[in-house]
Amino acid sequence: MAGYAVVPAGSVTATRPAPTLRHRGLAVAIVLLILLLSLGGGSLATGQLPLAVVFWAGGLVVGIITVAAYRLRPLEWCVILMPITFYAPLGVTFNVSLADVVLAAVAVALVFRLVRGGQPIRVHRGALGFLLLLIGVMLVSLLVAAAQQTLRSGLVGVIAVAKIMLVGGYLLWFSGSRPDPDRVRRLLYCWVFAAVGVVVTGSLGIWLYSRGIHLGISYYFRLTGPFEDPNAAGTYLLMSIGIALAYWMAYGRPWALVPVVLLVIGIVLTGSRGLLIAVAGAVVLAPILTFTRPSASRLLGRLLLLAGVLLLVGLVALPIAPAGVFDDLIARLSGKGGSLTADPRFMYWDHAIQEWSAHPITGIGVGQFPQSIPPVGGADVSNVVHNTFLGFLTETGLIGLAVAVGGWLMIAVIAGRIRIGGVDVAAALIFSVVGVTICTFSLSLENFRPLWAFAGLVLMLATLCSDYRSPS
Repeated sequence: MAGYAVVPAGSVTATRPAPTLRHRGLAVAIVLLILLLSLGGGSLATGQLPLAVVFWAGGLVVGIITVAAYRLRPLEWCVILMPITFYAPLGVTFNVSLADVVLAAVAVALVFRLVRGGQPIRVHRGALGFLLLLIGVMLVSLLVAAAQQTLRSGLVGVIAVAKIMLVGGYLLWFSGSRPDPDRVRRLLYCWVFAAVGVVVTGSLGIWLYSRGIHLGISYYFRLTGPFEDPNAAGTYLLMSIGIALAYWMAYGRPWALVPVVLLVIGIVLTGSRGLLIAVAGAVVLAPILTFTRPSASRLLGRLLLLAGVLLLVGLVALPIAPAGVFDDLIARLSGKGGSLTADPRFMYWDHAIQEWSAHPITGIGVGQFPQSIPPVGGADVSNVVHNTFLGFLTETGLIGLAVAVGGWLMIAVIAGRIRIGGVDVAAALIFSVVGVTICTFSLSLENFRPLWAFAGLVLMLATLCSDYRSPS
């Protein structure tokens, strides 16, 4: 595509054309929109309907102004609205995102275009092939379980497949999009500041909770923002760090350090030990895995600068933080907030392996693990395995695990070749890939929309502006 150059892997030549799309004020609008919509959802969840209406009305006003001022495209709106989630009263564990509305509208528009004989839909063949293969494996696991009379709930299995079809829509949409260079820049910009909006919202929630005000945008002293779960919020922020670093590398704006600092602070405020381990692993492994790329040294330099800034921020924040915030955080990280060995997830993992051992090839059937085990130890986490790839192994067997691992490896390999505008950003994206991979060992992320959108974004960038096909 015009505007993108394929640059040999050893070159460090970078071209940074000036943007033609207006950005000034957009960051504030995105953060404010995330804040107001999150406060509306949180207020509704805590039974404060009048307050929710006020916040939603404010969000509508900000949204209308943003539409008029910046003329954002559907993909950009999808990135902004994706963090705004809530659980639908459907009798099953399934959350809904405002981005689903945008995705549905785009899907309907594409269907009408096909019916009227318009241009064919652009689809990334690799993404489509992976999604069809994964859905096929999931359906086979259900059919085999039914044939063996071991299927516990066919309806739950069908719902699990439907969830993958929904989140897979983000993979197909993002990977099949072909925005021009300025739109790529704006898309990354929107993603970065949507993540900043999550940090601002969650931090406000913690501060309000310390004052005795609970509006549903924090989990006690832990940052959640609109996600309702600290681990989900932290995983989203972790993959957003890689996108923010890529933006910083590609476009060289000095202010780009600020979002990265805020995202790291947000992860710390989630109080998640697993996420901090994931960040540490990404810091160590990303430069090693991309040591032949020019972006590896740039990543190390930015991480050192980031560490210095975070140290200064910590020295300033500790004395002025609301009472209880850091006490709760330190208690969790030191183990006083609950022993790791007492975590019921270890028992669930053991049960998952036992279930798989009885059906090693095709598994027990997608969606069947929650039906196989009751809550244990007073903690109801039985709805998921809390290990993404172990979940695929248990429910879809070795075949499903091979498909899931193969798809994620494809994303990792492609992410390690990406340039934007001639600037190598592979190390930044691998940072997110490594961090999220570590998260999969303690979280079930197969239905996590931002993960599928991130995978689609990597494929889109690879198609538009990587040296993936270059001889080097």
